[in-house]
Amino acid sequence: MKIAVIGGGLSGLTVSHHLVDAGHDVTCFDASDRPGGLIRSERRDGFLCEVGPQAILDGAPEVQALFEELGLKARVCAPAPAAKRRMVYVGGKLRTVPAGPGSFLTTNLLSLRGKWRLAREGSIKEPAGSEDETVLEFAARRGGREAAERLAAPAVIGVFSGDAGKLSMRSAFPRLAVLEARYGSLLKGMKAARRRGVRAGKSVSFPDGLEELPRALAAKLGGRLVTLKVSPIKRDLAGWTVEHERFDGVVVALAPLAAAQAIEGVVPAAAAGLRGLTLASVAVVALGFRRQDLGMDLGAYGFLVARGEKPTILGCQYDSTTFPGRAPQGGALLRVLLGGTFEPGAVERDDAALVAHALGDLRTIAGLKAEPDFTAVWRHRQVLPQYEVGHERRASAIEAAVAKNLRLHLLTVGLRGVGLSDCIRNAAALANKIGPA
Repeated sequence: MKIAVIGGGLSGLTVSHHLVDAGHDVTCFDASDRPGGLIRSERRDGFLCEVGPQAILDGAPEVQALFEELGLKARVCAPAPAAKRRMVYVGGKLRTVPAGPGSFLTTNLLSLRGKWRLAREGSIKEPAGSEDETVLEFAARRGGREAAERLAAPAVIGVFSGDAGKLSMRSAFPRLAVLEARYGSLLKGMKAARRRGVRAGKSVSFPDGLEELPRALAAKLGGRLVTLKVSPIKRDLAGWTVEHERFDGVVVALAPLAAAQAIEGVVPAAAAGLRGLTLASVAVVALGFRRQDLGMDLGAYGFLVARGEKPTILGCQYDSTTFPGRAPQGGALLRVLLGGTFEPGAVERDDAALVAHALGDLRTIAGLKAEPDFTAVWRHRQVLPQYEVGHERRASAIEAAVAKNLRLHLLTVGLRGVGLSDCIRNAAALANKIGPA
């Protein structure tokens, strides 16, 4: 079949790659001459900065297979051992997240009572209070209120930049919800998954940054990747029309608002549904220092900030600790995230204000003493979908409306998973559904 893929982010590039391998005649359209969507790695003043996502989980078989097909397996950079340590700022202190039974016993992240309650998770028989409970409700029911607020809620900030008290457990973390349904306990379910060899994987990158992945995909597509911002697609009895060219099928692999614009003329109900999703905006502030001047303990992946604390940044990643080559010799690179659903207007503040906010909170949280030698700011407006309670119903309605149109497919983070590994899994699944030419 002759197939148009609209969108050259990771989803669009990956589904195009698989469809070409399946023998289809594919044209992938992207508005940017630098494909990859939010994935962008930039070298500035000797620092290697991630403008968007910092890493990708490598545990899914589809991710491993894609690395192999693109010749990237030997270039994968695993995180440094120090990055196993992750922290949460809560109760006015940085506290290490337990990484195993031993550290669970000694952590100051939870009180003795909170530890005891969480340790009893496997024996809790209490059923879900509603058909679609929030992540916070689920976590409190399974592990207690303290663990929910100090462990689960910050973890949600790290994935969605959003509020655990609003997001649907079933939609935001479906695999965990399934473990409870199947085993009656997260701990029992995780043990069973480990016995089967199932793993979440490590957060990995590449020597020249995460953008190596979309660059490799674009190189494989070659002339099939076209730089063009397409108009809304059209359909008649003969098939689909994209920019005056006929296609047998169309895959729309765009962010929710852009996808809505692309399909509004053919599936207005789905377009309206996409526009109705709640989307978070995030500002990224990169800060470069001489390591000896920092006054901070950088032996960690970084930290997240629990809500209710005086500092309001979402968190900070210690990029030069996690992956090699992120800073010049003797330097350190930090990446601070601000905004999310908690401060939606943060992205509208100027660079100087965002840098000052980041530095002020780092002084409070981590004892930062130095002024940066390097700063850079990027803004991502309305990019992170919030899978709020009721999302499954909304997503299913959007998918049902699209499915009424023969050979029109929607592949967007607005519906089923916001992680990069989710993008790869969903793209592979769609290519399998379309089948060989």
